[in-house]
Amino acid sequence: VINRIGHDICLFDYRLGEYTGLDLLREAVSAGCKAPIILLTGQDDNGIDIEAIKGGASDYLSKSGITAPLLERSVRYAIERKRTEERIVHMAYYDGLTNLPNRSLFLDRLSQALTHSNRYKDNCALLFIDLDNFKQINDTLDHRVGDLLLQGVAERLNSFVRSADTIARQKVKALASTVARLGGDEFTVLLTGIHSMQDAAKVSQRIL
Repeated sequence: VINRIGHDICLFDYRLGEYTGLDLLREAVSAGCKAPIILLTGQDDNGIDIEAIKGGASDYLSKSGITAPLLERSVRYAIERKRTEERIVHMAYYDGLTNLPNRSLFLDRLSQALTHSNRYKDNCALLFIDLDNFKQINDTLDHRVGDLLLQGVAERLNSFVRSADTIARQKVKALASTVARLGGDEFTVLLTGIHSMQDAAKVSQRIL
């Protein structure tokens, strides 16, 4: 429910009867909750604050000492901390120029796709693309023009793969296809859930 509604922030009370706020916190984090979570604890809940942080809470507050300014500070801190963490993760796994997945994220997606293919006995395909004479563009027209070209190629690859999703997404459990930039003028397209290599050839032809 928390994930579906998409709250900006969640406040959990530790005292929930049969279950505790820590139980709810761990369940929410395990389910992929993206919103920052603040846990409210009582005066006698010794050690709960540490467990809350270990469990994935952004902050914790004692209910006996809550004031409006303190709650506002905690909410602002939790939201900003979450944004900072997301920026750091994005920088680690996405290419700064094209905003495509980088080599690290691509290798992770490839590993997932191979595991998925072995488990469900379906096919995946890997297309490797590089740009002929790209160095000549940088040398004669400037690196800024080369960057614009790379961004344009990334946008086109994404649009072609999205339009080809009907080929790569026939099965309900199929993973999403991935366009990635390995570096320089090298791109990859990972297609999952396809039925035959002819399907990959069709996508390749569309890209060309």
